[in-house]
Amino acid sequence: LADPDWRVRGAALDTLELLVPAGSAPEALLLDVVHLTRSPEWATRVAALDALGRVLGPVVHTAAEEALMSAVQDEHAHVREQALAVLCRVYPHGAAPLEARQAVLTRLDDTDRVVRQVSSQAVYRMMTPGQPSLSRPVTRA
Repeated sequence: LADPDWRVRGAALDTLELLVPAGSAPEALLLDVVHLTRSPEWATRVAALDALGRVLGPVVHTAAEEALMSAVQDEHAHVREQALAVLCRVYPHGAAPLEARQAVLTRLDDTDRVVRQVSSQAVYRMMTPGQPSLSRPVTRA
């Protein structure tokens, strides 16, 4: 994960879920992935967010939640789109915390069409109680 080449970091992030099942990531690894969500390269930020969504377990680490909330406001549309997708994956229907719901709502009028579309889908997935969910139950740390 510390390789200077963003392509190598991205490949390492892509393989994390094969090495570390969801919910069993050591805190140090989780914090390394969270750190990569602040990378100067947008592609690394997208890969780190995707990896974060795959390794989080039933308890969402505070640093991971903060990274997701920050990424929803990122200047790059691909990063915002990925952050919204991860929020949908992490929080089941009707169980998203208020901060996550507010973050999704702020993107409904985004300048990027795809971000607006993903945000609309996220509103439905995160705020409709009792709907079938592809997500696992989550409690906050």
